[in-house]
Amino acid sequence: MTLEDLEQVGIYPPSVDYTSHPCITSLTWSHKPIYLAGRYLKLDRATSQTPFFVGSRKLCEHSVSDSFKPVLSHFKGSSYNMVPSGREDMDVRMLGSGRPFYLEIKNPKLTNMDNVNFKGLQNLINNVHLPVEVRELCGIQANQVQTIKLGEESKSKYYRALIWCAKNRSELTELKLEVVNKTPSALGHLRQGTPVRVSHRRAAGNRSKNIYDIKITPLSDHLIQAEIHAQAGTYIKELVHGDLGRTQPNISSFLGCACELLELDVIHVDLNWPPSKSDPHSLSQAKRLKVNNMLNQQ
Repeated sequence: MTLEDLEQVGIYPPSVDYTSHPCITSLTWSHKPIYLAGRYLKLDRATSQTPFFVGSRKLCEHSVSDSFKPVLSHFKGSSYNMVPSGREDMDVRMLGSGRPFYLEIKNPKLTNMDNVNFKGLQNLINNVHLPVEVRELCGIQANQVQTIKLGEESKSKYYRALIWCAKNRSELTELKLEVVNKTPSALGHLRQGTPVRVSHRRAAGNRSKNIYDIKITPLSDHLIQAEIHAQAGTYIKELVHGDLGRTQPNISSFLGCACELLELDVIHVDLNWPPSKSDPHSLSQAKRLKVNNMLNQQ
């Protein structure tokens, strides 16, 4: 801002009204935030999405959010927020196409993104913590971040679950598995209460969620794999074991035996993101083949 700019909006230098009551004034300058978007993968089961503390103790050494510190340095901002589309637990991998997110860089000194080498910046992020991989990093406008928030309930997700089953392979009748695999509506509409594992930090409540598709495959005695397409916000761990009856129906009740989740991977988050990309991530019927390939390869 120049002296000429100040003169256009008022008297400069300002007139002084002398008073017997002196005062101290201050002026703080800040720049409006800038926004970046992309998708991230989390390739291990020991990295939290955000820093994980219990009291003053940090339970997880690394987080996805911490990997974006090079972005803050590049734009010379005061702080940043990572806002993901949903979340995965620390012991859950985020694979496939990655989870959509945006970054809010607060009070940046570098604001022109026209000449930013996003590929180089993306490589810096990916070298911070190797199990975290960022893709499709780009700049976006402030009004575009609403897509992430609006998609929290409208999007769907694809999962792959490794499950221990109390029945052995011979006891899991082909007929029952065939009913599940050919009729996803058998587990289609869920009633889920607040899970026991999060009841200490979330209010008690009930929600209704939809299972769009499910395929269960026996792997060996007592091990099965479930490929699940579910509405956003579905508690997948509780879908497996039922959470002491809080989730109905569930895989355990349908198979007629105790089931426990051993490993869970998120394969795809069905959301058109980043918005600047012309190729949407929303799955058409043709793109389901791509997701199936992800399930087979990872």
